[in-house]
This record gives sequence, structure tokens and C-alpha cells, in this order.
Amino acid sequence: MKRAPEVSAASDQHFFEQARRQLIGLRKQLLYRRSALREEEEQLLESPESDWEDNAANRTTTDALAHLSDLELKQLRHIGAALERIEAGTYGRCLLCEEPIPVGRLRAMPEATTCASCAASNGN
Repeated sequence: MKRAPEVSAASDQHFFEQARRQLIGLRKQLLYRRSALREEEEQLLESPESDWEDNAANRTTTDALAHLSDLELKQLRHIGAALERIEAGTYGRCLLCEEPIPVGRLRAMPEATTCASCAASNGN
């Protein structure tokens, strides 16, 4: 079985800088989206409900927005932790088995904390 390429010592700095920029971009997108969702939720809460159907629809929408907001907050935490690992020099290593995380996995999910094997065995 062919193994995915690992980050080599020669390419570490370049790859980590790319990952850092990608993570910062993701963080900016999430913060923008959170702000837009917050504004939409405020508008829904401020709109006068004409009947119980409108009230129920607005409540369902605000509940959905809150859930999205919670998921985005969780992703923001993961992104922040990945940026901290880059600064600490531990980025790209599985937190469970300490083996290198394949480059392909990090490119697809730069906030990854585990290799695919550990993620699968832990249900992540």
C-alpha cells in the first residue's frame, strides 16, 4: 500500500506558511459568516410577528442560526488551536499516535489534529 507523502524537513517552512495562510483565511470567512448570521437573527427577532405561524417560523430559523453559530464557534476553536500548533512547531503531527499527518489530509482539513487512522478508530 502506497503511503501519502509526509511533510519533509525541506518543505516544512513553506508548507506550514501555506497552512497558516489557509487557516487565517478560513477564520476570516467564519467570522464574516458569524457576523452576517448574527445580523439576520437580530432582524428576525426584531420583526413584528403577525400571527403564530410567523412566530413559529422565526423561532425555527433563529434556532437553526444558533446551531450554525455553535458549529462555527467550534470550528473557530479548532482553527485557533491549529494556528497555535504551527507557532509551537507541533503542527502536522497526530495528537494521538504522534506520527506525521499526511499532507493531503492537512490540505483538505488544515485544522486536523489526527491522522486518518486515529480519526477513524476514534470516530472523529
